Amino acid sequence: MEHVKRKRGENFSLHEMEVMTNEFRKVERRYNCSSNMEKKKIWEQIAVEVSSAGVTLRTGADCKTKWANSHRIAKREHVSYKKKGKETGGGRPPLSPCQISKLIIESVPGSKAKFEGIDGGVSTLLGFC
Repeated sequence: MEHVKRKRGENFSLHEMEVMTNEFRKVERRYNCSSNMEKKKIWEQIAVEVSSAGVTLRTGADCKTKWANSHRIAKREHVSYKKKGKETGGGRPPLSPCQISKLIIESVPGSKAKFEGIDGGVSTLLGFC
């Protein structure tokens, strides 16, 4: 039996990410209170919109994976940017998050708390080491 190498999918374009972000924002409240079957249907609906706006056919699983990975990367970039911005000593300015990360950070409701924590909040890990 011959091993056939799977063809790699096209990268998501910035426009596709904008469409995905806008579509997810429309259904986010419903998504957070849905069962797994309903969530799967929501991702399929988002995939239809992204496919119609993009270069290639996208599945719900593709969109869900891309959203999770992009959200994780955006958090990492945002935290790194904030951390480097507080350092002293001059040097080069910190790299700002990429366009897709900025789009995700700005579009997610309550993103300040999700990405930076709550103002005036106390970490429960302090003093318990």
